[in-house]
Amino acid sequence: MSVRNLNRLLAPRSVALIGASEQPGSLGATLLRNLVAGGFKGGIHPVNPKYTELGGLPAVASVAELDTAPDLAVICTPPPRCRASSASWAKRARARPSCSALAWRKRATSAGARSSR
Repeated sequence: MSVRNLNRLLAPRSVALIGASEQPGSLGATLLRNLVAGGFKGGIHPVNPKYTELGGLPAVASVAELDTAPDLAVICTPPPRCRASSASWAKRARARPSCSALAWRKRATSAGARSSR
């Protein structure tokens, strides 16, 4: 990986947030809120077919609808859709990095706590 690609991963100028959401407590909603509230200076591109706008930003249904490929994609879709999201990003962006943020949470059960996806 070249230094240019590392810069895209560690200091992106723009981010596609695949699986961005308004659902309270979801990974997509949390990441979007943190990027906006944290003052990220680059472009933030929410990607989710259920929305036309998220967090005051225009949303697109798929990465194919983005005008240009952002430097970084953060994939926060549910595990069953993660592979397809990664494949669509790879096709769109070629050498640009992506990170998959799978949501792990603890659920309490009557027998105790167990880890689930």
